[in-house]
Amino acid sequence: MSINIYTIKHPLVLHWSSYLSNPSISIGNKNEVSNKVYLALLYEASRRSLDVTRLYIKYFSKTQEISLISRTKCYLFCSDIHISHEINKDAKYLIPNILVKQILLDFENNQWKILKAHSMLPVNLTESQVIILEHQLNTKRLRPVIEYILQCASYDVPIQICCYICKQVELESLSNQYPKLEIYTCIIDDKV
Repeated sequence: MSINIYTIKHPLVLHWSSYLSNPSISIGNKNEVSNKVYLALLYEASRRSLDVTRLYIKYFSKTQEISLISRTKCYLFCSDIHISHEINKDAKYLIPNILVKQILLDFENNQWKILKAHSMLPVNLTESQVIILEHQLNTKRLRPVIEYILQCASYDVPIQICCYICKQVELESLSNQYPKLEIYTCIIDDKV
């Protein structure tokens, strides 16, 4: 497998993951905890690519240091309307220059397609960070999204996929077609 896979082992994320596996929790609590997990995944995906510039302001009596995040655009693509709605505001606190893009997908003729008329998609993704956020990794569902991103960007643009859970089979399928992906996940399921 040539893709990079990162499993998040932070104690809070592990606690949240075990909490989400409890079938007796309410949907409201499940959505709130899921949002925390998605933010942790976004943080992990973006922390190495965010550049910080230090600005020093000299006063008469002291020097103050201010850290500024680079203005490089970061696009977050999400095909789940519930996830994109919940994460939109919190993602902007985490990454100020993030643009959350909702992608609507349709399953027809035994394959997934992007409904471009109903999706607000950027035309140019060069020199941008691209993150795809999903609850569960589904290669067939992600394929049109990745193809669209590759059409709008140079092949050098790293594509990062954040998902709560992924199956080993899906990872192998994805690595055969797209070897330069970075995948951030909480759980890798070995079951077929």
